[in-house]
Amino acid sequence: MVALEDGVDAVSLASGAAATLTVAMSLARVGDNVIVSNFTHGGTFHQFKLIMAQMGVESRFCNTNDLERVRSLLDERTKFIFTETIGNPKFSVADLEPLAEIAHGAQIPLVVDATFTAAGYFCQPARWGADIIIHSATKWIGGHGTTLGGVVIETGRSDWQSNVARFPQLHGREFGSDKVVGTNLYTALGSRAYMQMLKWDFMRDTGACLAAPSAQQLCIGLETLPLRCERQTNNADQLARWLRAHSRVAWVRYLGFEDHPDHALAKKYFTPGHGFGSVLTFGLKGGAAEGFALIDAFKLITNTPNVGDAKTIIGHHWSTTHKQCSPEEMENMGVYEDLLRLSLGIEHISDIVRDFEQALGQTSHLVAKQDGAPLGSL
Repeated sequence: MVALEDGVDAVSLASGAAATLTVAMSLARVGDNVIVSNFTHGGTFHQFKLIMAQMGVESRFCNTNDLERVRSLLDERTKFIFTETIGNPKFSVADLEPLAEIAHGAQIPLVVDATFTAAGYFCQPARWGADIIIHSATKWIGGHGTTLGGVVIETGRSDWQSNVARFPQLHGREFGSDKVVGTNLYTALGSRAYMQMLKWDFMRDTGACLAAPSAQQLCIGLETLPLRCERQTNNADQLARWLRAHSRVAWVRYLGFEDHPDHALAKKYFTPGHGFGSVLTFGLKGGAAEGFALIDAFKLITNTPNVGDAKTIIGHHWSTTHKQCSPEEMENMGVYEDLLRLSLGIEHISDIVRDFEQALGQTSHLVAKQDGAPLGSL
C-alpha cells in the first residue's frame, strides 16, 4: 500500500472505521476542531458528529470544494481537513490540490479517505498534496466482501517539525524502551514519527489490530486488484449508459458522464485510461417504492451496503448507511429517498443487464408519474 499510494509508511487496522477514528483521535484533542466534508460515508459522518464530539472535538461540516468556506472555518485549534476522493454516495470529487494548499498554509494535514479510488488505481491523492490517506480495505483491496480491514498511509509531506505547538504528541516524549532523556518521536524517526505514534498509542492500545488471517486475505485480494478494477470500470460505463437510455429510469449519476458536475475534476485527478470508478447511483420513475421492489426482484445482483466487490451489489442508503442522519443532513450529503447505489462487479455485462431487465419487468406496475425533477438528479 505504501508503494501504491506513494507513501513512506503504513499501518493496517481492523476496519476502515477503525482507520478513520484512530487518525482523528491521534490528531485532535479536547477543545480542538476539524473540518469535514459533508459528502462522507454515513458511518464516518456519525464518528465525527457523535464520537469525536463526546471526546470534546468539534467537527465543522461543509462542502470542502467551497474553498472560501473552508478557509473561513480554520482557526488556531483546527487540526486537520478531512475529505473523500469520491464522496459517498453523492459522487462528488474532492478538489485535492487547492485543499492541500489551504491545509499546508495552516500547517495542518489534509486527510483523505481514498477508498472509492481503489488503492491508487483510479487516483493517487499523494500526487496532489494529501498527507494522510485512509482506505477501507474491506472494499476494493479485499475485493470479495469476505474480510474486514483498514489501512492508513502517511505520504511524508506533513511538516510535523514546525508544528510543535499544534501537535505536541509528536514532540517532548521519550522514545524507545531505554527512555533516553531528550530523545522524542520526531527527533528519532523524522517523517515516520506520526505512523509510529499511531501504531503504539492507538492500534496497539485500542485493540484495533488487523487479524493475521484477514491480512492474508487482503494481500491475496491486492494481487488481482487492477484486473478487477478494469472489468468493473468497463461494466460501470456500459451499464450507466444503458440505464440512462432506459424509459423507466429517472436519472443516473456517473462520473464518466460529461454533464456530471465534477466530471472535469475527475479528469484532472484520475489516472488517464483507468476510467471513472466502478460505482454509480440512479433512481427510478416509480420513486423509492419501485426501488425497493427492484432490489427484491434481482436474482444475480446482491442487496448489501458494500462496494468494491467482485459481484455486483446494490444498496438503498436512505434506509441503511445514512439512516441515523436527519433529513436535513441527508439532503446536505446528497442522500435522497429514491437513490440506489450500484457497485459493479466482474460479471459479464450481458448478465448484469439481463438481471436488470427481468427485475424491471416485475416492477412495472409501480411506475408513478412524478412532477418536477427527481430528487436524486439535483
